[in-house]
Parts: sequence; structure tokens; C-alpha cells
Amino acid sequence: MGNNISEVYSGIITVKPQQNSSLQDFCVSHIGGYNPARFQPFAVRVFSAKELIVTVYARDLSAKDDGSDNIPVRKFKLEHLILTDLLSFLSEFNFTLSTGTEYIGDMRVINN
Repeated sequence: MGNNISEVYSGIITVKPQQNSSLQDFCVSHIGGYNPARFQPFAVRVFSAKELIVTVYARDLSAKDDGSDNIPVRKFKLEHLILTDLLSFLSEFNFTLSTGTEYIGDMRVINN
């Protein structure tokens, strides 16, 4: 397992923005021409390898209802950010990664 270059870990992350800050504030600060009256951000994807790419998905409040159950969103891809731009927005973050071989919910920590 330790030498397997293609090994992938997955999990869930929880983040808390700085006090008096929101995802909407982040978008206004980092997306040129972003209109907070038109968009409601609700998802963020962060990719980091040789470059950092932050993608924000925001509901387009001005989009016409097409009758489907899908949410009309606008994707904002931010490729100019540096890691400190993202980290300065956060007051804390917490995540657990798993190899996927065991379900984390079934764990019982025995060394407390």
C-alpha cells in the first residue's frame, strides 16, 4: 500500500470562514464582475497539483426556470489564486481522509 503511487484517499472536509466573512464575500473579492444580487454561491471545489484551481458554483438567480429539477448554476473557475488567498478566508478547517478499506463510521477508538 505505501508504495502505490495511484493510491487515493477520500473524505469530508468542514471549513469555517473568518468572522464576519462569507462565501459571497470571497466571491466578490476574487471574481471580477461578480454580482452578489444575481448569484448565490453554494459549492466550492479545490484542486491542487502543479497549480491551484478553485471553482465556485453559484446559483444564477436570474436564470429562467426550464421546468427541470436541475439548479441553474454559473461556474467560476479561479486559476489566479495562491494558497494563502484561500487560507486567509478560513478561520479553521477540519478533515478526515480514509483509504476506503474501512468505513470511518464503524471505528471505535480504543486508546482514549
